[in-house]
Amino acid sequence: MPAARVRILIVGEEPDTRVELRRAVQRAQLVSAGEVGFGPTAVSYAAETRPDVILLSLEEPLAQALETAERLTQALPETPLIVCSSLSDPAMIRRAMLVGAQDYLLRPVQPAHLLEGVNGVLLREERRRLLRMPRPATAAQEADLTPSDRPRPGQGRRLVSFQIPPGKRAFTVPVNVSRSPAALIAPGDFVDVIAVMRFKDIGLAAGERAEERDLL
Repeated sequence: MPAARVRILIVGEEPDTRVELRRAVQRAQLVSAGEVGFGPTAVSYAAETRPDVILLSLEEPLAQALETAERLTQALPETPLIVCSSLSDPAMIRRAMLVGAQDYLLRPVQPAHLLEGVNGVLLREERRRLLRMPRPATAAQEADLTPSDRPRPGQGRRLVSFQIPPGKRAFTVPVNVSRSPAALIAPGDFVDVIAVMRFKDIGLAAGERAEERDLL
C-alpha cells in the first residue's frame, strides 16, 4: 500500500487539535479518513470508515480520551492505534499503552515521526496477522495426516520459505510504507540473502521491471 493511500482517522476533542493533526497527516503524504471527537461517536465512525491507522490525541478530558482509545481497540482490534500528546509523563504513556496504543508521539507531531510511527505499527500488525495464519505441516507431519486432514490448495501459510517458485532460487517482493520483507519472515523460515533495492537506482526503466522479475 503506497504511503499516499494509507488512511488515517483523526480522533480528538478540540477542533484546533484536529487541524494540527490533519496538517501533520497531509505533510506526511498520508490520507485523512476523517475526523471525529471522543466517545461512542468515534467508535461508530471508525467502524464505518475502516481506516488503516487511528491517530488519537490524548488531551482533556483525559479519562474520556483513554476510554475512547480502549473502545476503539476493542471494536477494531486489527486497526493500529497511535496516541499523540503533549504529556511526556511515563505514567501517562504506560496508561495509553495499557488501553491499546501501539505507539506514542509527542506533540507537536512532526510529519517524519508520524510516517515512521505509521510504518512501524502497520508492519507489526502485518507480522501479527501472519503469525496467526496456519503454518504448513512438515513432511513428517504430513505423513501422519489422514486425507480429510490434509490442507486443501490455497490453505497454509504463505511466507518467504514457501513462496519461491519451482525452478527458481529467488523472487521479488514489493516494498512500501506498510509492507516489508521482514514482515514475511517468521521463526523457522530459512532465508539465505535479502537484498533491498530501488529500480531507479540500478537504472531500470518501468518497462524493464517485469522482464527483470522474470529472470530471477
